[in-house]
Amino acid sequence: MADQIKHFNKGIVFGRFSSFKIVTGKNRRMNIILECPNSMHGDPRIFATAFGAMVDRLQDVLLTKGKGAALRLQGIYGQYEHDGSRTSSFTVYDWITYNESEYRAVFILIGRVEQIEKDGDEWRVHLRLSRPGGKDKDNIEEDFILYADNIGQLSQGQTAKLKGVIARKEDYFGDSEGSFKPYIKEISILAPETEGPF
Repeated sequence: MADQIKHFNKGIVFGRFSSFKIVTGKNRRMNIILECPNSMHGDPRIFATAFGAMVDRLQDVLLTKGKGAALRLQGIYGQYEHDGSRTSSFTVYDWITYNESEYRAVFILIGRVEQIEKDGDEWRVHLRLSRPGGKDKDNIEEDFILYADNIGQLSQGQTAKLKGVIARKEDYFGDSEGSFKPYIKEISILAPETEGPF
């Protein structure tokens, strides 16, 4: 049933390590920049963050392997406001070395479609995720703005699984232009209009 569908968030970056900075303090973290050379997506640079024990694990790997090391970083996908625009980011929970040649930053989200609007020649989809916040804590609410060339039968109020990639829009001539956005590439409608997953 629709009320049994749990919301879900996974983000994965298949990229080449460029640089990192460790931020000390109460919430020690590592800020990482990765290059994803892929002409189909406009060669994005991806920002990722690691916390806790993952900082030390990644630091050892990055210092040993050095700049250009190919990694598969897995965690959750996020968005934040920066200089008046919404920017993508990834929080890292796990990693392995990556031996393939197709670099990309992808996401898999399951949530409730709050709004759909036309934005020029593409669609803008507002997705809300509500995940358990842990023992005695409120649910974690996450809001995403995603883009698509085609939304099929997707409509407001549905619970949907959306898979996509961080990319630039490609024009008629195959040239990538504009800012990097989260583009939906696959849509699975899991439930019709519903009040939420919990």
